[in-house]
Amino acid sequence: MRYFLSHVLMAFGYPGLLVTALALFARFAPCDFSGCGPYLLVLFLVMLPMVIVMIFYRTHLMLCIYCSLGILVYSLNLVVDIQMMNHKNQYSEEDYLMASLSIYNEVVHLFLYILTLIGLLDD
Repeated sequence: MRYFLSHVLMAFGYPGLLVTALALFARFAPCDFSGCGPYLLVLFLVMLPMVIVMIFYRTHLMLCIYCSLGILVYSLNLVVDIQMMNHKNQYSEEDYLMASLSIYNEVVHLFLYILTLIGLLDD
């Protein structure tokens, strides 16, 4: 799949807005999402068979659903990680490297899923 410059620029902007909104939500939300780890695991396990099926039978709709589910999963994972820096189930001071790499990984995945979705919706 080839991407136009406008797609890449939009894909840079959308995750920036999404990460900012999710960080504000995670910081000021009255509920604690740090216990959502098992639910995120289930969502990851739902995505795994989709990838295996898409190896053999790839459709436009299935790829759109996969990218949307990926955006949802990594957004929730980002909220969990941001809350783990601030709440009771938090990272210790020695875990700052793991926390920053985890957040970086989620932001990069959000960018890639959003870029793929923008490219698919333009076709």
